[in-house]
Amino acid sequence: MLERTAKQDTIDGSADFWYRVRQDSGVEGWIFGTSLSFSPQEMAQNVKGRKKEIEEALPGIWWEIEGDGSTGYRRIVFKNNTFYYSYGNRLENSGTFEITDDLKIKLSSPTGIGQELDVRKVGLEYRIFSAIDNFNYVFRPAPEEKEYLEQTNPVEENESDDS
Repeated sequence: MLERTAKQDTIDGSADFWYRVRQDSGVEGWIFGTSLSFSPQEMAQNVKGRKKEIEEALPGIWWEIEGDGSTGYRRIVFKNNTFYYSYGNRLENSGTFEITDDLKIKLSSPTGIGQELDVRKVGLEYRIFSAIDNFNYVFRPAPEEKEYLEQTNPVEENESDDS
């Protein structure tokens, strides 16, 4: 299973979610939940694979996305099992985080966007979702920042360019 719709649909009196699945052959498609079955072993392998995929996608800076698609004021950085939550230019909180078996990000400290965040794949990239006090927040990665975080010492590289 790759993802699940946010809302249930009803077909022939059965209410369930739609699931996007990938077969071992690589074929992907959507299936209605009542038609879906997994063995416990398949479920465990799927969770393990998705958890690893999220762990690889998470490091870096994630910016809030406003309803019109513009960047908001909130930012969360994940690096070396630590998170840093900022609002504007002010660091609001930091701590450790873990990815739970139900594929949520659990923060060790409360933040303005909550302490448990949902991670979902939207198209080709992951998004982080949170709902707190009737407000919904969505974050997307800042890909150009990811390369910056992977550099060991950007100052040395700039100095060597001047020679």
